[in-house]
This record gives sequence, structure tokens and C-alpha cells, in this order.
Amino acid sequence: MSTPTQKRFNKEMTQINKESKTNDKVYSYIQDKFISSYYEANSNGRQRVKTLNKYKYSIVITAALFCFLVFIAAPYSKITAIPVTFMLSSIILIPFGLIHPSLAFLDGKSRFTVVWVYVLLFIVSFILIGLSLGVRFEG
Repeated sequence: MSTPTQKRFNKEMTQINKESKTNDKVYSYIQDKFISSYYEANSNGRQRVKTLNKYKYSIVITAALFCFLVFIAAPYSKITAIPVTFMLSSIILIPFGLIHPSLAFLDGKSRFTVVWVYVLLFIVSFILIGLSLGVRFEG
């Protein structure tokens, strides 16, 4: 036999359960929005990375087209177009790697590693451009 307090408690709990079934979202003052649970993944940061991921591929494709155009219409040695493309790509991918390493095609690496790899690629490309152009001494 239930006491009056237990009956009232059961009645209130039944009412709360009915209300919670109709309204799945609660207002979170921390996140300043309605959420379904406190363990809901916040996708804003990941959405920005995914958006930048699209730009990463378009920029690399643009650099490859630039390489192709330089290769076709180069007034200098045509082999120089390859290190020029690598140099251009490294300059473009360093800021992307600083934002998020996966944007610079180096998933799971640190930002320091991204900068190290692309600065090294830039230096090697710069040296290869100098070697491929060559210096002629007239004397």
C-alpha cells in the first residue's frame, strides 16, 4: 500500500516522463542553444575543417594547372616547372597546416612537423630551380 507522498511522487514522475517524451531538446546555457543531450558532439569546429578541406584540393589542383601552363609556355627550361609547382604548393600549404595538420595532407602529424616538411620542400625546390635554370658566365 502506497502512502500519499509516494502516490504524489509517482504521479509527478509520470507527468515528467510524458513531458520529456514530447520535448527532446533542452536549453543549454553553456552552449547557448537547444541541445538533445550534453554529450552531443559540437560540429562547428569540424565543419570549418571540412570546408577548408574542399579548398585544399582546389588550391592544389590550381597549382598543378599552373605547373602545366608553365611547362607549356616556359621561356626557360621546361623542367623548372616541376620545382616551381612544389615551391608554390609548399607556400600555400604551410598556413593550412598551421590551421589543422590534416588540411596539409599530413593527418596525425603535429603542426611543427607540417612546417618542417613544407619548409624543407620549399628550400629543396628553391635549390632545384636554381640548378635547373643554371648560371652562365660570359667572359
